[in-house]
Amino acid sequence: TEPPLPPLARPVRIVVAGDSTARATGTGLLYWAAANPELAQVEVVGAPGCGFLLGGERREGGFKPAPDGCDVWLGQELPQRVAELRPDVVMMMMTSWDLVDHRWDDGVELTPLDPPFEQRLATDYAAITDELLALGAGSVAWVKPPIPNILWQDQGTGQEDPARHQVVGRVTDEVAAARPGDVGVVDLASWLIESGRDDDREVRPDGVHFEPTAAVAIATDFLGERLVRIAVGA
Repeated sequence: TEPPLPPLARPVRIVVAGDSTARATGTGLLYWAAANPELAQVEVVGAPGCGFLLGGERREGGFKPAPDGCDVWLGQELPQRVAELRPDVVMMMMTSWDLVDHRWDDGVELTPLDPPFEQRLATDYAAITDELLALGAGSVAWVKPPIPNILWQDQGTGQEDPARHQVVGRVTDEVAAARPGDVGVVDLASWLIESGRDDDREVRPDGVHFEPTAAVAIATDFLGERLVRIAVGA
């Protein structure tokens, strides 16, 4: 068991950044923070359909670019909000968009299992991490999300492939290892498995997004404290 949290001089400021799964998870953190105002203040700066991987086109049926707003969100909205708030920790969470098939300028179709794809992930994840730290974030916490359990809804996107998630997880581990004290990793996926919630349809009715009540329980039982610990280095 971990030692108790150290006394806090003020609530920890948390910004939640990422796609629709980050927003669903952030809903739980908002309720948790409201119930624990001495521990944390939370703001969600999410963008459904957007990841942290830049450029190119991704497979959604056919290949198409990310929605127009994604570049603005990642290039302007998130950095500006972090610069304004100077949060103690920015939680970064993306479940699917950065690990579906992509192709860039040369038109070659790649998956995260291809080294050039993994290198792009490593470059882009390191860049956004360093940018947010430079703008005043006290720390960055990369979340390893649960693998989608899309049941009969499989659309051939690869989002349910554990091997692809392992690549993204390896990239986030390397980003954190290169920035000790500034970047942490939260293995939400393993905790959900250990707590028996990974394959619970009531937790993720669509197999991807946390249902609001479940999101509150996840924040209360695990995620909120993990983020506080990364923020204060405990």
